[in-house]
Amino acid sequence: MGARRVEAVTELKFASDQPSTFDYVVIKDVDHYVQELEDCTTVHLAWVKDCLIAGRRLPLPELLL
Repeated sequence: MGARRVEAVTELKFASDQPSTFDYVVIKDVDHYVQELEDCTTVHLAWVKDCLIAGRRLPLPELLL
């Protein structure tokens, strides 16, 4: 998907910038979705895996909370 930079953190407080500055915020479990992610493009890890398998960026799914 052409990422120039990828950042992995265990908690938002460890991120180098505000979540809204990132192109995508990937969450592993729906339980990890917090109010600070409302203005972000938040996707589930399964979507990322599906994109990698397909070899292209798939349409963004609706995150069911």
